[in-house]
Amino acid sequence: MRLDPVLKGGLEAYALAKGLSVSQLVRRVLMDFAHEVASSQLYSTQEGVEYTLDRIKVLVGTLEVQWYSAAVTGIPTQKQGGELYDTVLALLKEAVRLAQSESAAKNVSACIDVMCLVSAVSRIALSILSGDDRPGIERLMDELKKTSESIQARLRARESGTTANTGGS
Repeated sequence: MRLDPVLKGGLEAYALAKGLSVSQLVRRVLMDFAHEVASSQLYSTQEGVEYTLDRIKVLVGTLEVQWYSAAVTGIPTQKQGGELYDTVLALLKEAVRLAQSESAAKNVSACIDVMCLVSAVSRIALSILSGDDRPGIERLMDELKKTSESIQARLRARESGTTANTGGS
């Protein structure tokens, strides 16, 4: 495939900055695109909400592991900071997708929790980027986990109740 030289140069520079080969970057971009297309068709359905809740749970765990592994070594390296930032962005996308779901829209307290999740993720990103102290970020991580667990419980309970109600009719 032939690429515009300017586009190719931009991809090469971005890949170099990310510590990837151009082919790895293109694979990652294509996977992200495929995920976006698949999830945009899914997110309004019950399966899509379940998928988004599962993805949020995994991303919260990933962020926590990345943070603690970076915190153990002291100041996060640029690569670790980039990985943390990528995970935070993915988590924000999923939280916004969940906020747009029909399930969250029908449940005001779940919608509030989703917005609290977005807020907690944003504050973590700002704290990491600005180099805040470890106890402050750990407090925000705890808040993120609690908020995520609250959303998981609230929406899963609502959906299982809805499924039970519609299944018995």
